[in-house]
Amino acid sequence: MIRDLARRLTALELPLVGLAVAGCLVSDRLLLPTLGLALLCWGLHWLAYGAPRRRTPADLPIIGLVLLLPMTLWITALPDVTHVQVLRLLVGIALYYSITTWVTTLPRLQATLGGCVAVGLGLALAAPVLVDWQSFPVKLLPQDLYARQPFLLGDGVNPNVLAGQLALLLPLILAVLLAPQRAPMRGVRLGALLLSGPLTAALVLTESRGGGLAALVGLATMILISVRYRILMVSVVLFVLAIFTLLGGWNELLADDPLGGIAGRMEIWSRASYMLQDFPFTGIGMGSFLFVVETLYPYTTVPPGRGEHAHNLLMQVGVDLGLAGLGLWLAVLGLCTLAAVRGYRHATADDAGWWQRAVALGVLGSQAALLTHGMVDAVTWGMVKPAPLVWAVWGLGVAAAAGARTDPLG
Repeated sequence: MIRDLARRLTALELPLVGLAVAGCLVSDRLLLPTLGLALLCWGLHWLAYGAPRRRTPADLPIIGLVLLLPMTLWITALPDVTHVQVLRLLVGIALYYSITTWVTTLPRLQATLGGCVAVGLGLALAAPVLVDWQSFPVKLLPQDLYARQPFLLGDGVNPNVLAGQLALLLPLILAVLLAPQRAPMRGVRLGALLLSGPLTAALVLTESRGGGLAALVGLATMILISVRYRILMVSVVLFVLAIFTLLGGWNELLADDPLGGIAGRMEIWSRASYMLQDFPFTGIGMGSFLFVVETLYPYTTVPPGRGEHAHNLLMQVGVDLGLAGLGLWLAVLGLCTLAAVRGYRHATADDAGWWQRAVALGVLGSQAALLTHGMVDAVTWGMVKPAPLVWAVWGLGVAAAAGARTDPLG
């Protein structure tokens, strides 16, 4: 009887954990309760099925990342900041395992994809009161629009942060349009087309060069994977457009802007390189980049208080957790991406296989966007509230590889 009750409760795991993680996007105070809820679900799953979680391809590097966290808490000069970022990383890992364990049927895979799309749609629709448009005004819109702008989260969000999240999630919607044709899915494709509109519009309004380029590369990657020679020219055009988008920002990159210009970025990257050389084993502690810069490697062109992170995803992970942490993070990325590749290649020809292939394709496009945007920014890592979304996408990739199973332990 107790086991039956535990099984009934585990059926609610991802809806509850997912809502809790969504709350963490608003307030960091929910991070610890969310982690506690996830651990409770682990215990219930162990009671119900004899194992705390379903095994995944990335288990070993994830365990390695968790084992490194006491080191980053010990080495940091800003324990309060590092504590929050460590909790955010653990919540992301917990969300990953909730998805990979809970998604055992086709409806659950569809629901999880829908949840990720809903988060992206919510971010896009909230952009008018989420982003600090007063400090980063859209050039195409009248300046009067920003005069009395309210902020949803107290302080406005940098548009590049929003662009990074939208570029990560947009491929999950567009993949539904690009997955191999099935007549019964026409209504689904129309819905995906309509849902992609707000995310695309919000991404354009951010005027983020990195975010726009990442989204285009993600889209081109999915086209190259999902269609053959007749669309090859479209992929070429998209790549050319992506390059044009990057080159179109050279005027700003070469300008005298001490942070957005190329000189400012090069200085920030040089400081990150110094940290990797000086702290290769321990890292500097998550969230302490600016403090370490101002203490050991002061900027000469970047203004005081600016350049608070490495503006490069891989450098940021390495700086925070050391080279071992960077290697483990890359291992998780690679293994989850390979899982999505397997899910795409081995999908069946029925409706379940169509959804499996669409989700896997979206994850692959998302990873291309993640790495592209990561070359110029690090807003998908621990310093921002939506950082767990990367782990949600990874969980989707592994779930797509697992397929629609009925055995909770796979």
